Amino acid sequence: FKANASKIDIFAPQSYTVDSKLGIKGKVSKEALNIASENKVRVMPLVVNSGFSQKIIHNLLASSTAQDTIISFLVSEAKDKNFVGWQFDFEHISYLDRQKYTEFVKKTYFEFQKNNLILSIAAVARKNEKLSSFYKNWSGAFDYKELAKYTDFISIMTYDDPNSLGPASSLPYAKGILDYLSDKIPGNKLSLGIPFYYWNWNIDSWERIVSGGT
Repeated sequence: FKANASKIDIFAPQSYTVDSKLGIKGKVSKEALNIASENKVRVMPLVVNSGFSQKIIHNLLASSTAQDTIISFLVSEAKDKNFVGWQFDFEHISYLDRQKYTEFVKKTYFEFQKNNLILSIAAVARKNEKLSSFYKNWSGAFDYKELAKYTDFISIMTYDDPNSLGPASSLPYAKGILDYLSDKIPGNKLSLGIPFYYWNWNIDSWERIVSGGT
């Protein structure tokens, strides 16, 4: 970050967590904030459900009071730390909580607008509506078209491609997701999360390859 800050528009550290008691905790290091300030980089931290716990996010979505407390904290913290906004990186949400999640995002968006804050969300990607386990527990909670109405932008997690023999997001896989989303999220509100890792890239597999193993 320090070496490349001049090339960065927004710094989004995964720094805040909603815990099992539906409280929120976390911080961005002073060093990172100083680097951002010196280089005029906007800071927009991520908020996650601890351990991507489905129980925690379900309980949060079931409690209007807890939501109001979280939103109030986010507004106050942003003003105090000079953040431009926040990204929700809530994952492992049941598809049965789909409407409740949309309503929570909508409520947050309107409150953020009053306070000149940006709201974005990280959303798990899918290419269809098949009721698989992945859909029921990860991707199905995201109503892309509705969420696009109440966010400044959506970061689609274009991974993991189950058939990739390289990076977790192969080009055909990412293109298929874009095709699916073309009529759901306006282009000016769509950003892609594209990882450059591969789960089987590790020192053990590399040593097997160079030694002639498989």
